[in-house]
Amino acid sequence: MRHPNRTLWITVFLFLLPAANALAQSTDVKTSAENTPIVAAPVAPVAYQNPPPPKTPEMSVHQVLEANRYSLYDRHYQKVGEEIRITLNNSGTPYRWTITGAPSNASLDPTAMIFYWKPRTWHVGTHNITFTVSDGINTASKTMVVKVREEWESFFLPGLAATTYIPANNDLLGIFSGISINYVFLAWVHRNEKRGPSHGRLYFKVDILTSSEKEIEDMIYYAFGLDLSFERNPRRPFLIPVFGLEMGGSYTSRLVPVEGCTTSDTETCMEKLGGVFHITPTFGVHLWSDRNFFVSLTGGYTFPIQDYENLRGWRVNLGLNFTMW
Repeated sequence: MRHPNRTLWITVFLFLLPAANALAQSTDVKTSAENTPIVAAPVAPVAYQNPPPPKTPEMSVHQVLEANRYSLYDRHYQKVGEEIRITLNNSGTPYRWTITGAPSNASLDPTAMIFYWKPRTWHVGTHNITFTVSDGINTASKTMVVKVREEWESFFLPGLAATTYIPANNDLLGIFSGISINYVFLAWVHRNEKRGPSHGRLYFKVDILTSSEKEIEDMIYYAFGLDLSFERNPRRPFLIPVFGLEMGGSYTSRLVPVEGCTTSDTETCMEKLGGVFHITPTFGVHLWSDRNFFVSLTGGYTFPIQDYENLRGWRVNLGLNFTMW
């Protein structure tokens, strides 16, 4: 026998089942909408950046000095007029360079770190130039030895001089003065450690002389000459002592007595002196000697082979020779 309540509950359950399904679907839709994920706006990718370059390792002052050893070598054969140019390398370090012992015309470009020096004539000799690098605390130094020498030859230097000739018998002949036109065929300067004449000149000259005595005829003196300096490696270009020799002659129309002659009504015992051969040892100084010009003060005592007692005497010249090119 069936129970009436059980039948009733089954009937209610079957009646309410469709409504429960509809309510379940409605709840699922609402829950799904509430749980929809929020999508963030796209983020621009970060650009890739290279890491900074590694810092150059600091070098010690001794390492910096060692890096310049090929520039700071000794120069034993530096010629006058040839420029020395040295680029100092800090190897990327902010170290400070100082230079001591450099001549007054040397310079250092602080921006390019280049040392310049062009030796001049008066710089001949040995120079010790010290290069020092410092980081503010430590220092390192290198002394560079520079031996400057001067060696050159010049050809064909014309010149002009004021000249004076004082003959032994100046009471009769007076004192001669005038100009000297000279021409140096070869001049040289070898200022180095070698032995031998440091300065030399080979020349020809013509003196045109006028006497202080109006009755005395003018005189022309001509000679080939050589002068040398035997001072070894002088460091200065001035006051260079020289010694030399001139060989030539003089010409004058002055009348002189003829030895062993007797006078007559038709002729006299006087004749023109004409040409006379002279030998003149010379000495003096180059007041200045340079590749381009010489300024010289020289003198000598002349020995003639004729009219010796009258014509022997002193000669003095002050002159200038210069190059044409």
